[in-house]
Amino acid sequence: MTDDVAFNGILTSNIAEDIAVCNDEFIEEELEVNPAVQHSENYHIDSAKTEDQILGQHEDESDIGKPSPSESGLSKRQIRKQKKFERLKQQRKEKRAEEKLRQKEKNRKLAIETGQTPRMKREFLKGALERSVDVNIVFDLSFAALMSEKDAHKVAKQVHRCYSVNRASEKPLKIHLTGIDESMKKVFQHCAPGYEFWQMSSQTEQPYEEFFKMQIENKKLHYLTAESDNCMDAIEHGRYYVIGGLVDHNAHKGHCHELATEKLVQTMRLPISEHIDMKTRHVLTINHVFEILLAKELGKEWKEALREAIPQRKGVQEKDEEELKAGDAAET
Repeated sequence: MTDDVAFNGILTSNIAEDIAVCNDEFIEEELEVNPAVQHSENYHIDSAKTEDQILGQHEDESDIGKPSPSESGLSKRQIRKQKKFERLKQQRKEKRAEEKLRQKEKNRKLAIETGQTPRMKREFLKGALERSVDVNIVFDLSFAALMSEKDAHKVAKQVHRCYSVNRASEKPLKIHLTGIDESMKKVFQHCAPGYEFWQMSSQTEQPYEEFFKMQIENKKLHYLTAESDNCMDAIEHGRYYVIGGLVDHNAHKGHCHELATEKLVQTMRLPISEHIDMKTRHVLTINHVFEILLAKELGKEWKEALREAIPQRKGVQEKDEEELKAGDAAET
């Protein structure tokens, strides 16, 4: 019995020595990893603590002085998300600063090339209506019931494009919006917010045939359609040219021409076939028609105006001089 007690005492003593040695080795490793711990007067390691508990006492230098998750009331995951948010916020701030510098450099180059400062450019755009010429473009927007919502949005975007191009032109045309009912108003408010304040001559819910009744009676209004037999030779001041605001992907082919004929409105077409060849039908988007008229008013020839406005995907090819002469001879 005495031998057993002595043996157990020796075994317990050996285990205690092994634990002490392990703790000493671990402390030495900690001191090598974190030398600052050597100067801490309160540094103490309990031999009963495990390695995980000891490591848990030391935080990253970046967290020194910050409240612990329990003190801040946030979990570790929430703290990580907060740090990520702050990092992204700082990145956005830096990105905005870079964008401002790029815009400043762009304005500087523009001022050197054109002699026009951003303030001068804004004043130029604001004066579009005052410097506009007496050529009136009427957008017929009375086809909302015939279009899907997607196509109605395309109409609004194309008209918006026309307004932007016209506003920046040296010779803006006079713009009129007609037949813009409640459904089209909602579309424009979505696609072109602030359209009510555009610099244009008029906008009305009335259809164009009522709003411009006098111009129709005086034969000064023409509806532009691809199906018309009357070819436009030149743009005349004091005239009104109607562009149909219908995007239907040929679902209502010739509809604008039929309606204009029924209302005894004169129709007219652009001289496309007289100057270029196209592989597709001579039906153009709203903004393409407008850009052709604007380019012609700025003094460009029909061929140049058509080539610049009509996209190449329509297979545009210029006619040579012999074809043009043959066409002129056939007309006479």
